[in-house]
Amino acid sequence: MNRTRASSVDAFGTRNQRNRIYPALEASDGSTLSLDFTQMSSLDSRFTFSSSSTPAVQASTATYINSQGLVQYADHNLFTNTAWLGSTLPTNWNLLIGSGTITWNANGSVTMTAATNQRPAIYHSTITSINPGMPHTFGYLATGVSGSPTISQIINSTIAGEIYAINGVTVASSTVVQSNDVVSCTFTPSTNNVTPRIGPGVTSALSNISVTASRPQFNVGSSLQPYAANTSTTARYQAPRFDYSPTTLTPRGLLIEGTATNLATRSDDFNTSFSDGSQWSPSNYTSGILSTTLPDGTTGDARRISIASGAGSFRSQAITVTANTAYTWSFWARNNGGSQARYRVWNVNGSANIVDYTLSGSNYVSSIGGAGNTSSTWVRVSVPFTTPIGCTSVFVYPSSSDSGSVDLLVWGAQLEAGTGASSYIPTATAAVTRAADKLTMSNIALMQWNQTAGTFLWDMDVQAETNTSSFPAFAGMYRAGPVRVIRFQLNNSSGTTPRIGGGTWTATPSSIVTDSLYTRPVGTPFKAAVAFANTGQSMTYCINGTVQTTVTGTGTLATPTLFLMHQDPSAADTEYFPIHLRRLKYWPTNLSSSDLSSITT
Repeated sequence: MNRTRASSVDAFGTRNQRNRIYPALEASDGSTLSLDFTQMSSLDSRFTFSSSSTPAVQASTATYINSQGLVQYADHNLFTNTAWLGSTLPTNWNLLIGSGTITWNANGSVTMTAATNQRPAIYHSTITSINPGMPHTFGYLATGVSGSPTISQIINSTIAGEIYAINGVTVASSTVVQSNDVVSCTFTPSTNNVTPRIGPGVTSALSNISVTASRPQFNVGSSLQPYAANTSTTARYQAPRFDYSPTTLTPRGLLIEGTATNLATRSDDFNTSFSDGSQWSPSNYTSGILSTTLPDGTTGDARRISIASGAGSFRSQAITVTANTAYTWSFWARNNGGSQARYRVWNVNGSANIVDYTLSGSNYVSSIGGAGNTSSTWVRVSVPFTTPIGCTSVFVYPSSSDSGSVDLLVWGAQLEAGTGASSYIPTATAAVTRAADKLTMSNIALMQWNQTAGTFLWDMDVQAETNTSSFPAFAGMYRAGPVRVIRFQLNNSSGTTPRIGGGTWTATPSSIVTDSLYTRPVGTPFKAAVAFANTGQSMTYCINGTVQTTVTGTGTLATPTLFLMHQDPSAADTEYFPIHLRRLKYWPTNLSSSDLSSITT
């Protein structure tokens, strides 16, 4: 992704405001939490967001569909502790050599001055757990420059093949940097750790050069994202993702996904030239590249696979899978004049088709422009399948044919567990895992939580049935531990219609459980509300205007302290469905059944 995007860098630091949270006004209907995520570009300040409980895998693989219908990396910064507000060396930042004068200005910047043959450069502690073979870019704002340094003298990755840019435009390494330039360096690491360098003397000693640097940014991709401030000394930063429909460009709300792994390598370009086991293999097909606008909006090389007539195929190397498990094979494609386009999945162990390319339903040419046509529109093709018993290895094919012509472009290969494709996870030499999204409200007084009664409303959709857990929670109220008090579930079921409901009220000495059997097709929005009362111990669930169930019990509702989404620590905090959350509301009272029907209609 992001090969040659000539990004015009907006006022450097603007993206820092994307997660500068400001509260939404509460509604006049009595609700004390009222959020419309289709109208937001940031979260309400009462929530905190993280992309994982494990910082090592955060902030490098999450993508979404932006307002132009293009695949885009979530805003992120692999550098930590970037605020630089103190007057001493910040945690995680180091002196390269230590010669020269280095002054931390306590205003978000550092001034590095080389007098005579000195190297006052700095570097971030070694950054690990990045993805080798994928382009990465780092840079900073040079607020003050003297001595006419060239760009390669003040920024360096120590990795061969660097591409330099000033203010988003590619330049030669000998280009002189001016004050207030945004300088950046793009490189492709061959290992999973790097040590980017900033300031005069990154490669050799200099004389009479001074640079004041601020807003250090490091991200995946071949262009520098706008600066995303990260005050944490332990975790990388990733912004929440506000997703859009790729066809209608209408906002779909906050995208919240569980962990997923793309098992397909060389995902961007289906590369055939490597011999390290990550390459794709043509058989009788002509495999080439075509420079074009890609699904991420950049101009780059799409894989072109073609044959005028006769039998041929284009496939992955053998991919290790788990037997008797649901998977989804997906990719973007557009027709380039061929008469057909047939996907296929092959059981390597059993030497048999899992998805038979000869069936009429496997010919997807009509969805990517039509037979014989040349299309300029990319379409994501999704192929769900279940591995047979004994199958632990598969080939996946974007095209396989016995006769007729094939001529198509493909990009963005993804093979993942579950029924339905989640957001795209770029890969290079090896499989890549995207971390789970998590939202936390640690002070529920800010939503005016009422221990006696309350009502929640969710306006959302389920994007895919990507996990195998029976009852994955997507939200709930929790107390210290954390231990669940009330949780709301999306229950697993057969096919692509997850069950909605399954609220659990955990109390002492008894509990209330609802297990709604209402189902909704993947990707179809629905509204669900639940009202509960501690006095009388009741819970009522209503979906799309219809009351599903009302249950009562005995006991006292435990007192929660946390409102959590996409995390259920008392249930091992495992797998979650990917969802779009359009609206979220809370009332500190239990609404009547007629009110529940009204707000969910």
